[in-house]
Amino acid sequence: MKHNNITKIFLPLVFLLTLASCDSNMNSSSAVSVNESSSENNLTDIDIFIFMGQSNMAGRGDASQAVKVGENHAFEFRAVTDPTKLYPMTEPFGENENQPGGINDVKGNDGKKLGGLASAFCEAYYQNTHVPVIGVSASQGATNVDEWQLGEGKLEDAKNRLDLCQSYLNSTELYNIRHVNMVWLQGEADANSEVRGPYEYYVPHMQNIIKEMQKVGVENCFVIQVGNYMKSVNETYYQNYKEMQAKQFKWCQEYDNSIMVSIKLADMPESMMHLNNHYLQPAYNVVGNDAGKNTAYYINTGKTPTCQAYVEGEEDHINPLLSEGK
Repeated sequence: MKHNNITKIFLPLVFLLTLASCDSNMNSSSAVSVNESSSENNLTDIDIFIFMGQSNMAGRGDASQAVKVGENHAFEFRAVTDPTKLYPMTEPFGENENQPGGINDVKGNDGKKLGGLASAFCEAYYQNTHVPVIGVSASQGATNVDEWQLGEGKLEDAKNRLDLCQSYLNSTELYNIRHVNMVWLQGEADANSEVRGPYEYYVPHMQNIIKEMQKVGVENCFVIQVGNYMKSVNETYYQNYKEMQAKQFKWCQEYDNSIMVSIKLADMPESMMHLNNHYLQPAYNVVGNDAGKNTAYYINTGKTPTCQAYVEGEEDHINPLLSEGK
């Protein structure tokens, strides 16, 4: 059976949030330091995820409508702007984590981070594992698979961000890092390319990326399948995106280091989309929640999850459940 080498871990956690400021009413943008004692070793058990890809990973939604993460459930490590602290996980996740010459989501692409799926992913993951998440942002809009190869700057930047995160956590002697993984949502920029689009080109280049990330501790790549191009805008592009979805599904079936954790974008109506191939915040909430639950299932059981298609109206059930981070 594929993926059977992960042991299910349940450790009782007692979470103590130490404020970087003496103000007990600290807002969500303030830095924090986390102490959580395990009964085994007095260390905080945490899982690290680096969120990589292009614009739909970066998020082109609305942060005010995003899932709010429960207290102590997830944190952001800001490798670029402040690699000395942890911050409460909020949207827009990674808003200012821009590195000239590396991952830079404000230069020459389709926008900036406005609200995405990371908060929903982290909250759902915590609800299903009871292990806090440390998230690292590493996404840039309009990037193709070639731009994520060694020598282009972005992959080196992503590796450095993840390395800085682990070094920081280890230096405090407060944390037990259980798992380090990447979450990937990308492929739209390759779907219409005759060169990059074919399976024989795209997938080996993806494996190059994963193998490089494994050098800095990544165990697996959790894949969120790309969504659609609006059929009403360009039917040819729509069909090309559908072919990319099939290629990504096949890729995850054939490679043990790549696990599909959500296919919901592919079935969402255009009413949940904007700007041709981007999604509104309710869509990001649905997909993040789905991917977080399915990733937790894999971590808990070592078994590949069975991804479910989008069901009309499910966003209405997710928001009330998760919007307050309960």
